[in-house]
Amino acid sequence: MKTSVKIIPRNDVIRKDGTCAIRMRIILGHKARFYSLNINVRPEDLNGITVKKSDPCYRSKNMLIEKQVNRANDILTGLKINDTPLTFEEFDKRYLHEYNTTSFYQFADNEIELLKGKLSPDTIKCYKSQVNKLKTYRLQLSFNEISDTFFQQYERFLRGTKKNNPNTVVKSLKVIRVLLNLAVERNLLKSTTYKKFRITGGIESKREFLTGPELQILVRLYRAGSLKRKYEIVLQYFLFSCYTGIRYRDVKDLKYSNIEGLGSNEPFLNVVMHKSKRFVRIPLIKQALELIKPDPVCEGLKVFRVISNQPTNRHLKEIMKIAGINKIISFHCSRHTFATHCIELGVPIDVISNILGHSSLKVTQVYTKYPDKLKIKELKKLERDPEEGFSKVVVTNSCEKSDFSGLLNNISSN
Repeated sequence: MKTSVKIIPRNDVIRKDGTCAIRMRIILGHKARFYSLNINVRPEDLNGITVKKSDPCYRSKNMLIEKQVNRANDILTGLKINDTPLTFEEFDKRYLHEYNTTSFYQFADNEIELLKGKLSPDTIKCYKSQVNKLKTYRLQLSFNEISDTFFQQYERFLRGTKKNNPNTVVKSLKVIRVLLNLAVERNLLKSTTYKKFRITGGIESKREFLTGPELQILVRLYRAGSLKRKYEIVLQYFLFSCYTGIRYRDVKDLKYSNIEGLGSNEPFLNVVMHKSKRFVRIPLIKQALELIKPDPVCEGLKVFRVISNQPTNRHLKEIMKIAGINKIISFHCSRHTFATHCIELGVPIDVISNILGHSSLKVTQVYTKYPDKLKIKELKKLERDPEEGFSKVVVTNSCEKSDFSGLLNNISSN
């Protein structure tokens, strides 16, 4: 079987500094697979498997490349000598799992590869992005360099040099800590090395949502049919999410086959959520049903024509201007709108959590807001004769019905 090892630059992805990542390409027979080397070079500085002297770090990069190429060739030779099948499964067992136990970056990249399929593509992308960000602070990083002090210095780098906001800093540190926890499980790092450093400093960001009247303005705007077609399409699936609480990706993937009992008195959405992989069953209220155009011909068709995320959010900003709503609304605000209106109507928080597909009530509490009118309504109950005593005060979680009327009946009937 033909085998080869070659270094290939990622010329299709050029970084801001003019460099690109280089990968090791392994060919077994007629199949090829790429392996990250954690090295970035300018395309013009790479000559075969050698980095030219025009790169200021050419010596160290060439040593790393040579080490990995030799290691790959040694593994392939060993497989041939021992008459072991020359497959990527056998190669990966030796290459991915027998990595250099002193390099954090090599460990991190290998672990992220193993997490593919277990975590969502967006989460994998986030992990890779945070590891690359750490590389801008320290090009090479061994486990024995990781300490409490290292974390504190990296945090200062993120806040000072990178000008990251507090929540971005916290997110970056948490992702790296997840990978370090995996290193602890592999006995590559002692837990006492870095766990003394507590990750704090994040602030609760303002999460926008639409009030009942604002939601009604958008509904009337959609029904009027006066919007440009591109805005009408976006508003259609945005409103659907406001009435069901499902995420952008789940709306995008939604098919008629996910709808149970369309045309009956109790239709439901049956969805396996893209992010959490959790199955949710959501009652479809009449406002949501009005946004669906029944298609009895093919259940495999998608319900909505969903454009990519960034254009969706750009169109939503324009729609809000047209509607006279002075809020910065993104698609994800639809989930906050759904959760907040459910709270206003007295839907139990555990029911809201189940519909949103959350793993804990703590996560749901981030989505559920208590509008001022609800706080005022509840605290007005304290305006009674002091002699009556607190025992007669019964606080409930209800308010005047909004456009979500009928939701409680649908949910309770489940």
